[in-house]
Amino acid sequence: MYGRTVIAAFIISSFFFASGCVEPEPAMPAYNPESFAIEKLTGEIPEAAVQTVKKEIADCGDVTVDVVSATADIPKHYHRISNEVAVFLEGGGEFTFEGRDPIRMKPGTVLFIPKNQMHSFKSDGGRYTVVRIFAPHFESNDMIKVEDIKEKQ
Repeated sequence: MYGRTVIAAFIISSFFFASGCVEPEPAMPAYNPESFAIEKLTGEIPEAAVQTVKKEIADCGDVTVDVVSATADIPKHYHRISNEVAVFLEGGGEFTFEGRDPIRMKPGTVLFIPKNQMHSFKSDGGRYTVVRIFAPHFESNDMIKVEDIKEKQ
């Protein structure tokens, strides 16, 4: 009985090994995550300043993650390549998708912004902080501002 069990296990394992089910994929290179304290970034902007500070946390080619802390409004623009998820951490204001009523932003609000969707943000006047996730990877030339389009026409 023991001999048949060993033979059956060998045959089954040979089948799975031959089909590629058992052999593990090569290991990914080790990832060394960078921890980041958002307070460090927000502390760089005085409350009354009209300024933006951005810190990229990760960029793996498929996804870009950054943190933006600002007091300045974000002008009307869109992204041709990347979809964006914005997680609002601090402050308040109105986010507008073109042709829609403004959305009230406050800490804890999560917003999905599809590529090619015109959008803007008007701050309540104080500092706001947002974690942004772009997929695919964000390119610096993928923020197409309406004012830039008008100048070229």
